[in-house]
Amino acid sequence: MGLWLLSAGLLAVAPVADPCSMPAELSARVCGDSDLAKLDATLVAREQAVLRVTARPATWTGRAASFRAGLAIERDGDDHLLGKAELAERLESQIHWLDREIAIAATLRPAADRAAILGAACLARWLRMNCAVPNAGVVRDGGLTILYQIMTGASEQDGIGAGVMLWDASGPGAPRLIGWTFEGVEMKTPQLNAERGLLWVPGTMIGTGEHNADILYQKRGDRWVEIDMGSWQDTLGPRLPKGVGAWHGVTYYLMGESMGAETDLWAASDANCCPTAGRANLGFVIEGERLRLDTVSAQLGGAKAEWADR
Repeated sequence: MGLWLLSAGLLAVAPVADPCSMPAELSARVCGDSDLAKLDATLVAREQAVLRVTARPATWTGRAASFRAGLAIERDGDDHLLGKAELAERLESQIHWLDREIAIAATLRPAADRAAILGAACLARWLRMNCAVPNAGVVRDGGLTILYQIMTGASEQDGIGAGVMLWDASGPGAPRLIGWTFEGVEMKTPQLNAERGLLWVPGTMIGTGEHNADILYQKRGDRWVEIDMGSWQDTLGPRLPKGVGAWHGVTYYLMGESMGAETDLWAASDANCCPTAGRANLGFVIEGERLRLDTVSAQLGGAKAEWADR
């Protein structure tokens, strides 16, 4: 009886975990409101569901952190922190994108053999309208053999799009699925560097910004680990002058001795079509399961300006 009372007492004073997933500066605005708190709980549930089915857990983990950090500081047109309606809209939009990833995962066909992977039939049903396989093949380097299938078509949710699926066929037995994405409008032939264990698929999203739909994996032991290629963007802004930014996708160079990218730079007054602030060369390293921005060299103010480290 005494032991039960002791246990009950411990339970009574044990701290209750805060169910709010938002950072401290945003917690009161979101989880202090019953409607927004429900959306926050739905968001967390969807994020957990995505991590169970996605082939890009590092990317979605990074996106979750970036979403919350951005939401905490985002301001409306009157320079006020977002109110309830705007916060609800942002949360619902994020939940929508998580639901999309779950829906895509459900359209993947079971493990395929080499003939099916290299064949003309799409191995995912997401792009079910006019789905075609414009490119399927084999890439080899060292002792690694990768099979891939690139699909194009249209989905009811996104309209036209493209996707890629990747398999490891280096060993005996059936090819093993490595990963996939359907976020692009164009996906290019995978590139492989066996010495560094890197598998990279360049890709482009739809839209005038031509944002990156690239995916990157690194072989570690007997498994392929997905590398987050998006979180580094949150760290570029502080290294550039105020009002200067990289608004479009970048051009990556990942298969050489070093990993980098180049990009135009926009001033706050620029039109989306026409960057005037200069150019930047970026250097990356893989840290854990993410691409970390290491070096930044920028040529600010035109082609005759000097390059300088930032």
